[in-house]
Amino acid sequence: MVSDAADYNTKMRIGMWIRKLLCLVPIQIARAENNGMVALKDGLQIPSHVSYVDSISLANLMRFGFYDVVLNSWRGKIRVISSMGKQSSGKSYLLNHLSGSHLDVSGGRCTDGVWMTITTSEGDGCLYVLLDFEGLGSFERSEQEDMLLSVLNAALSNLTIFNKKDFHLDKDTESAFSCFHSGINLLEQDKKLFKGLFYIAIKDVDESDVLDLIQEFHEKISPICSKSQENFILKMYDGKFEIAVMAPYNRAEYYHESLRELAQTVYETDSCYDNGSIFLKDLKLIIAQIAVKDWSSVDSKRVAIIVDIVRRNLMCAINMGCLSPTNSDEEVQELVSLDTQVEVPDMPLVVGESMLINFRDSGLTLVPSKESSTSSSIRDLLAQIRLKLEAVVPRKGSNIDSWHSMLERFLSAVAERRLNRVQRWISSNTMDFCGNDEVES
Repeated sequence: MVSDAADYNTKMRIGMWIRKLLCLVPIQIARAENNGMVALKDGLQIPSHVSYVDSISLANLMRFGFYDVVLNSWRGKIRVISSMGKQSSGKSYLLNHLSGSHLDVSGGRCTDGVWMTITTSEGDGCLYVLLDFEGLGSFERSEQEDMLLSVLNAALSNLTIFNKKDFHLDKDTESAFSCFHSGINLLEQDKKLFKGLFYIAIKDVDESDVLDLIQEFHEKISPICSKSQENFILKMYDGKFEIAVMAPYNRAEYYHESLRELAQTVYETDSCYDNGSIFLKDLKLIIAQIAVKDWSSVDSKRVAIIVDIVRRNLMCAINMGCLSPTNSDEEVQELVSLDTQVEVPDMPLVVGESMLINFRDSGLTLVPSKESSTSSSIRDLLAQIRLKLEAVVPRKGSNIDSWHSMLERFLSAVAERRLNRVQRWISSNTMDFCGNDEVES
């Protein structure tokens, strides 16, 4: 037992080390150009000959390299931290020193579009996704492109760091806020999105100016939130904002105080995703919707994706108790909840009043194949299932009648277990959409 526990801990440490190694190199996940957004596959533009008909088919095409594997396998909480602001305002530098990431840093324009990297925290067991956004207001980008980037940011981020090096709420900042405001009605409001904190980080502030700057920003931003519902902080950040001043980066206070206060705000952020699979699906779906300018409800797309997956896999789930393999060499994929990746378990078979027979339902064929004759296929299937019972209750000459009666009950129990398991698989994937017409049909 001690050896098994030690082996498990060793494997866990190796797994964590491999994950950190794979995530050292950030990956570009989207670009803005021609007044639109471009979805990427493994950091590259999708070739023009690859076609897609809507946002769902585009989302299915998107890949983020090793990050897909890391996110899909992460079962714990996820917080998404993003950085925005004017070009050369220290966006990437701040994220690197906050998290230990390796985002590109230079004096000029170095971030093109949106880049993603991942880090973990030993303290809270949370996975942190870091999104670094291209600088706002550059000559290379139009206001439309800045607006689309801001919508993507606000939809996904649990905390958006808005970097500002100027000491006052000037026209450039108001222009950026106006750009955010123009995108508030594009994506329909969603109970899972637009719930983050808008964190205004004012850079290079001397200690004597702290109180005056905070007061000035509060006086100018608070009226924005109180005038009406039609403003970006209320619509895109649920009315949550915080103003912080940061010491100049060449002083020790920047690292020991300013970054520590920001890290504490990150840890205390209530909003987060339940696991990596949920975040990854939303990330791809929202990028795809913005790319094809599909401004319909994100939740309706989630429903459509689930319905499509269930429909495509339903016959295989009934026939074999597993998901449809994408190729002949692929191992059996278990029936799982698509959000949590938790397997829909096999239940022991109860035959008679007390006899339990336990064997895997996944991969057990119960429907004859179309390629062979029906009669021979049924005989082959029955022979395989019969062996499961014979392994527990041998058939003897003295118990032929009772054994055949038990076999009938056993076959009924096998079919009933499969039916019940498929129904639980469907329920686990549609319970959030009860009452939806498409799901019901």
